[in-house]
Amino acid sequence: MTRRLFSIFSSGASLVLGLALLAGSTAHAQPNNNEFLKSNPQMFAAMTDVVAKPSTYTVRVRCLDKDAALGTIVGPDGWIITKSSELKGPAKVTLKDGRIFDAKLVGVHTDTDLAMLKIEANGLPTPEWRDSKEATIGGWLATPGIGKEPIGVGVVSVATRSMPKERTFPTARSGYLGIRMQDSESGGVRIEAVDAKTPAEKAGIKAGDVIVGLDDEEIKNREQLAERLAGRKPGDEVTVVLMRDGNRIELKATLGRRPPQALDRGEMQNNMGSVLSDRRTNFPLVLQHDTVLKPSDCGGPLVDLDGKVIGINIARAGRTETYALPSEAVRGVLFDLMSGNLAPVASTKPKTAAERLAEAEASEARALAA
Repeated sequence: MTRRLFSIFSSGASLVLGLALLAGSTAHAQPNNNEFLKSNPQMFAAMTDVVAKPSTYTVRVRCLDKDAALGTIVGPDGWIITKSSELKGPAKVTLKDGRIFDAKLVGVHTDTDLAMLKIEANGLPTPEWRDSKEATIGGWLATPGIGKEPIGVGVVSVATRSMPKERTFPTARSGYLGIRMQDSESGGVRIEAVDAKTPAEKAGIKAGDVIVGLDDEEIKNREQLAERLAGRKPGDEVTVVLMRDGNRIELKATLGRRPPQALDRGEMQNNMGSVLSDRRTNFPLVLQHDTVLKPSDCGGPLVDLDGKVIGINIARAGRTETYALPSEAVRGVLFDLMSGNLAPVASTKPKTAAERLAEAEASEARALAA
C-alpha cells in the first residue's frame, strides 16, 4: 500500500511524507487502515493532484432541478456519457468551469446502461484511457467530481469479470403494489391476496384477479411483473390490465413506498446505511471497487493514481460494492452511441406527479426570468 500511495505524489515529497506518517500513525489504532484512509479528509485533500485533470472532463448532470448523475466528456465537441437509468427528465449539464448547457439525449446502450448526451460546446477536455486489466486488486482509485477534491476514494476489490445474468427484483426504492401472487396456469399472474390499505386495494384489485398487463406490456408470469415493478418509483401511476370473471379490465394504481417487511433479508442488509442504484445488475463486464458513492454520483470516470480512466462508475451495488464499466468496454460502444443507431425510444409511461410539478415549477421560473 505504501508504494502505491507514494506513487501519487511525484510533485511534492513533503506531501508524500505527510501521508505516509498519517498511515503509520493510525496503523495500531485502526483495525482496517484502508478504511480509515478512505474516509479521512486528509486523504481526500492528498488526492487533489490525482483528480485535477480528470475533474475537467467530469460533469454534473441534473434532471428536473435535481442531481441525477455524473457524466464524462468523451468528445471535444460536446459528447458526454452518463448513466442512462438515472435520467428522469430533460437533462442539464454543468461543467467544471461553471457553464451550464441543455443536453440532448442522442443514444442509449441498454446492456451497459450508458446514455450519450450532446451539448453545444467545443474545445472540451477528454479522458486519457487505460485498460482496466492494468488495475491490480488493492490498487487505489479515485472518483472525481467537478470540485477540487475527489467525491470518493477506494481500492479495487475484484478484477474485471463477466457478470452473470440476474433477474431484477424490487428494492427499497421500487414502487409497491401490495399483492400476494402466483403464476396463473392460463398465463399471467393470479392475485392470491391483496394487503389492506395498499395501492392495490385502493385501485380495486381483488383476490382472484389475473394480471395480464402492466401499462403497455404483456405480463406472462410473476417474475416478469416483479421486474417491471422494480423499475417503477413510489408515486408512479400504472395501468394494471387484468382478467376478472372472463372480462378484461383496466385499473389505475398509484404505487406506494415498499415497506421493510416486503424486502428479502439480503436486500434489507444490503440497503442498511446505503442508498443503492436502481439498475445495478446485468452488465456485461464490471470492475468492482469499494468506493462509497451515491447513485447520483455514478456515470462519471473512475481513475487510477496516474489520473487515467480505467472505467466509468455505473452502479452503487451494495454497502461496500460499487461497479464500474471497464474502459475497454466503454470505448467499444462510443461510436454506436454517437451514430444515432441507438437513439432512445420515446417512453409511453405517464409522468409522475412529482415530475409534472417539477416541470411546472421550472417553467414558471423561466417565465419569471424572461
